[in-house]
Order: sequence, then structure tokens, then C-alpha cells
Amino acid sequence: MYRFMQAVACPTKRLAYGTMGLLFVNYSVAGILTNFATPPALILSRCWGWTIKDFSGIFGWRVLLGIVIVNVLYFFLFRSDFSKLKKMLHKEEEALDADAHKGPVPLWITFVHLGFLAWTIGTAHYVPVFLGSYFLFLGFHQATRMHQYTLNLKRPLMVGLFLAGLVIHGGFQEWWIKPLVGDLSYGTMLLSSTFLTAFTENTTVAYFACFLTDLKPTIQYALVGGLVAGGGLTIMAHAPNPAGQSLLRPYFPSGISPWNLFLAALFPTLIFLAIFFFFPASPV
Repeated sequence: MYRFMQAVACPTKRLAYGTMGLLFVNYSVAGILTNFATPPALILSRCWGWTIKDFSGIFGWRVLLGIVIVNVLYFFLFRSDFSKLKKMLHKEEEALDADAHKGPVPLWITFVHLGFLAWTIGTAHYVPVFLGSYFLFLGFHQATRMHQYTLNLKRPLMVGLFLAGLVIHGGFQEWWIKPLVGDLSYGTMLLSSTFLTAFTENTTVAYFACFLTDLKPTIQYALVGGLVAGGGLTIMAHAPNPAGQSLLRPYFPSGISPWNLFLAALFPTLIFLAIFFFFPASPV
């Protein structure tokens, strides 16, 4: 361990929360541009039979429109904060990163990673093939570890255990899910899905949606729109949020306030809800 003085950009408090809220909402909604980008999309593609054509056709231009609008608005809202960014010296205690001495990853290893990624996407629904490929990748990483960065399996395993628990215990929730949300109107479903996502995680909402087998296409659209629009309101609302939290944690010296995060993400959430509400669609 050693101490050093490091120059870092120090955003204002409102810019820090605004950035986190915008980031969380953006990559929550962007996850439904394909049928494999996020766990909710994977779950719904299986139980509703939606393909990448369905996801991109239903949500594509709406999601892209929302992303452009909220990012442009945030740029103008925080323009003064950007100008106030200063370089300040912060004394931090950090461990010497062994990976820093390994140099750049060889190009051929990068292509192998991309190959594994493409193969995994193509075989995601074939569990034996996926597991075999996964273990093969772990072996490849171990054999070439001197050319690669350290493989951190903690967070992926935690997400995997969460999803496994959802599959095991989720089926017992059907008795109250159907009576509660089975007959909601379009607008009510959109808001209810957003609210449930903020406190239960959108993968859970997507899994519960599989119990609603008789939903109209427009109600399905409202449900999916709500569960991705609300994915940035809390840390627990979307599985990748904790990773984003860990990346941005240094800019929150007093810790991250759930209430401030909620307020920061509320504005882009409302923008996306407005787009999904005023431009309804149904699966093609």
C-alpha cells in the first residue's frame, strides 16, 4: 500500500447525482434494443416469443429518441456545472495494481473474447452448450492470464444466484400477481410497472410478467416500457446499477443518498414514460 496525490475532476453534488441518474436510466432503456442485452429482455423473449426484430421494431426509435432528448436536456441543465469542474488534489490510499504492469492486451486475445461473446449470444438458450463454452473461456483466460486483466467473478456470480433464486421461488408468486395487475389499463400498467421496478428490480417484474399469459399486446408494451423506464430510480432497480455505483463512488465522499439518486433519475424517467405513453405500440 502507498499514498500518493492524484488529480481528479471534482463535479458538483448535483452534477454527480445527475450523471448517475442519467447513466442508470440510459442503460436500462437501451437494454431492450435487442432480445439479449439484459436479463429482462432474455426472460420476455422466451416467455412471449419476442425476437430482436420485435424489440428493435417496437422500442427502437422511441428509445433512441428518448436518449437524445434527455442527454441534450441534461447538457444544457448542467452546462454551468461543467464549467465549474476543477482539478483538485485528493490524497487517496490505493493498492498497487498488478495489472498496470501487464501492458495492453494483445489484439488476438481481444478477437478471441469477441468470438466467445458472439458464440454466447448465439447459444444462450442452449444451457449445456453455454456451460461448456463458459468453462472453455475460463480455461482460455487461465492459460493466457499473463496477457489479460484479472477476471472478477464476484458480481456475475451474485447476479446469477439472484436469477436462480428468482426462477426457484418466483413461480410461487403467481397467486397474487394475476389478480393485482392482470386487468390494468395501459397508463396504469405503465406506471405500476415503473413503481414495482424501483423496489423489486426489473428482472423480477419481467419474470412475473410471464405469468400474465393473456395480456393484450399494447399492455405488454406498457409493462416493458415501465420496467425499463424505472430502472434508474434506485440502485436495486436494475442489475448493472451496483457496478455503475462502484465506478462513481469516488465522487460521492459522503456516500450515495437514495433520495437524491431518485430525484436525479426521476426527470429522465418521466421523459421516457411520456414517450412510451404518447407513442404507444404493439408487437409487430
